[in-house]
Amino acid sequence: MNASPAIRVRRHVRPRARAAAAVLVAALALALGGCGFHLRGSLGGDRLPPQMAVTYIRAPDPYGALAVDLRRALQANGVRVTRKPAQAHAVLAVLQDSAGRRVLSVGPDGRPQEYELIYTVRVELLDPKGKVLRRLPPVERTRDFLFDEAAVLGMDREQQILFDDMRRDIVQDIVRRLALQ
Repeated sequence: MNASPAIRVRRHVRPRARAAAAVLVAALALALGGCGFHLRGSLGGDRLPPQMAVTYIRAPDPYGALAVDLRRALQANGVRVTRKPAQAHAVLAVLQDSAGRRVLSVGPDGRPQEYELIYTVRVELLDPKGKVLRRLPPVERTRDFLFDEAAVLGMDREQQILFDDMRRDIVQDIVRRLALQ
């Protein structure tokens, strides 16, 4: 008979522990939602300006990586991106999309050992007639990059990965800045 009460106690403890865990998870979810936490790339279409419901992206290269990333980020936030400017309620104009590097340090032989990678984007939001609705300040990202002459091919790929990462960060920053009213 001693084993039977112990088994009953364990059965009653487990549902209580599960209920407590469920309450804890629900409280955590409410706290994160209440403080404004959002997963990256999901601001919600209601946070972007209403005139951006249908947006055209005007970029020097409409099929380039920046334009594609902007299109995806806006669509993820509830914006319908059109390929026809006449259908748009707003135009997101890319004024600058530049990537470069400068030497940070050189070795004893005068060859570069470290570079600073710089990626800068400037955009503005226009109405269909071309009037500026929002002019965003330039968004810039920098990364330090160690250069190894022994692995030149790998260094080129690493540099491209860093530029891609900076571009994605900039796109998310642009969307966040557009969401600020």
